[in-house]
Amino acid sequence: MDYGIIAFVLLVLIIIAVFVILVKPKKMTEEQKKQFGEKFYAHRGLYKQEQTVPENSATAFKLAMRKGYGIELDVRLTKDKQVVVFHDEGLKRACKVEKTKVRKLTYEELQSYELFGTREKIPLLSQVLEETEGSVPLLINMRCTAGEQAQAEEIAEKTYEVLKDYGGNCAVASTEPAAVAWFKRNAPEILRGMISGGYREKSKRLSGFQRFMRRNLFYNCKVSPHFISCDISETDAVGLKLCKSIMKVPIVGWTAREEFDTAKLREYFDVLCFEFYEPKA
Repeated sequence: MDYGIIAFVLLVLIIIAVFVILVKPKKMTEEQKKQFGEKFYAHRGLYKQEQTVPENSATAFKLAMRKGYGIELDVRLTKDKQVVVFHDEGLKRACKVEKTKVRKLTYEELQSYELFGTREKIPLLSQVLEETEGSVPLLINMRCTAGEQAQAEEIAEKTYEVLKDYGGNCAVASTEPAAVAWFKRNAPEILRGMISGGYREKSKRLSGFQRFMRRNLFYNCKVSPHFISCDISETDAVGLKLCKSIMKVPIVGWTAREEFDTAKLREYFDVLCFEFYEPKA
């Protein structure tokens, strides 16, 4: 008997078992799968590439609803703890304002700015919920400073305060494990997802180890996500492969465009966030 081979096999099995434990998600019920709803979500609403209809704007959301698409949107906290729908940490790209961050301004102060040179304002999440009224499912991406646990828990708590009485189908997701873990502890009935993409580039706020852990979903043991969200070009992470192939977790892919093969993407991704075209079911 070759004890060296046996030891090697046992080591491999142990490593696989540890990986499985670390990335193990929360299995969706059939009812929750129905809540997840649409196969296509309009990324930041049905906005225009030239931003004549701005991303994350009331008009972009209305257009998505009119077409029957689900809506993916981003939320952040203002200085006065209002949950606003906005992607970037700062206002430079969307509002042409230098060195000004969303969390440094009150909601009232933010209303003095317009999105991408249009007359559209930065909306509150509560306003979006009033408009959608449950007509299409929502996928809400909670954003804050990377690695800041207190901020992550705060955006999760404030988002839930807005969502708790909402009657429509919605799910939350974040790159921040602490934000998703907050929902696991305090609002387990709401579908929650971890974002695994976007960690190939170096970060000033996250160490290489932290990026490795997040990209490979090793925080799943802490947050028990119902689904995984990733960049459509980043499907090679070990944790993602385990979730997809072995655990059959729903995978959300972003961001599909017309030049990509939508049918091929649908073979891998259960849900697609798209922009700048209108995919067919």
